Amino acid sequence: MPPDEEDPTEDSTEDDSTETDSEDTGEDPRIAELEAALAASNAQVEALGQALFTYQVSDLGLLADPAAMPYSPDLAGNPDALKAAVLALIASQPDLGRIVVTGDVDQDARDEVQPPATNLLAIMKEML
Repeated sequence: MPPDEEDPTEDSTEDDSTETDSEDTGEDPRIAELEAALAASNAQVEALGQALFTYQVSDLGLLADPAAMPYSPDLAGNPDALKAAVLALIASQPDLGRIVVTGDVDQDARDEVQPPATNLLAIMKEML
């Protein structure tokens, strides 16, 4: 056999196998960029979902600290189930509930304003 001819029994697909290996492993930089962008977007969606959930719990006005309610994506879209879950949490841990102050503690404005016991203006007018 002359030296410039190839032996048909030898594997001549070396170049093809290296190309398919790089495609199979996902080493394409565009794919890596897209996967990183997708992961960042998913993290942002998760953070916004938790913020919305905390806002919904705060809007109920039942808990002293809305962050005390554990995040549940199932409750975020259902206001009735969310309220029931918050009430169940308050029933199991009453110290998490909002404290409502009621009654008169003598700190409100009075209807009648009492004049001062000493009238300084009248005293000064007498001196003139």
